[in-house]
Amino acid sequence: MPSGDIHLTQQEWLAKYGGVVGIMMGPRPGLFIQGAPYVQDALKKLNFINFGAGRRTCAGDFIAVNVMFLYVSTLFQKYSVHRDPNNPDLQTKAMAGFTTSPQPYTAIIRERY
Repeated sequence: MPSGDIHLTQQEWLAKYGGVVGIMMGPRPGLFIQGAPYVQDALKKLNFINFGAGRRTCAGDFIAVNVMFLYVSTLFQKYSVHRDPNNPDLQTKAMAGFTTSPQPYTAIIRERY
């Protein structure tokens, strides 16, 4: 990658190396075999920022993050969150599934003022 050259979009990478991920060229049986030359060639050229940069980013993302911060901080200003005394030990092991998620738990929310 030349000095000062930054690739900002993932779409550009897919257009150049679409055969690696199989989206543009269709499925192939040996697609993810590490010894395949087209896989090795594309893995050497992974010089791009994945997503979230460039002109195709969400314009409202910055505002949404700030609104959520204000919402959560206001919630914690007005209420305090405590563990349930009837269920003292919280499980920190995640539940397996399509995505990982925490174990179910109960909490007590009390008004501060």
